[in-house]
Amino acid sequence: MEEKFKEVKSITDQKYILETNPAVEEEYYEMSWTGRQIYKLMQEQQPERFAEMQQSKTLIPFIEKHAHQWFLNMEDHIQKNGLAYRHEAEELEWNNLIEAVGLK
Repeated sequence: MEEKFKEVKSITDQKYILETNPAVEEEYYEMSWTGRQIYKLMQEQQPERFAEMQQSKTLIPFIEKHAHQWFLNMEDHIQKNGLAYRHEAEELEWNNLIEAVGLK
């Protein structure tokens, strides 16, 4: 099996090296951590919907849209509620994200 590595950047411009898999869409590696988690959950929980969206090329834009909105909601939650730790807001907003993309 051929190993392939790709350099990616986080939202904060930190660089990472990821091992890639040829069976996964190239755009997957450009998504945020949150987007990659949603991708995996959709693939596991709703394989038919996942395949349909993947074939119609709407999967990645759909995930990116919701992952970005989750990030904005999380940041808003931090500011409005004065949370000291980001992980608190991430946990509080995670269920809203899961519901928004139609997962359990």
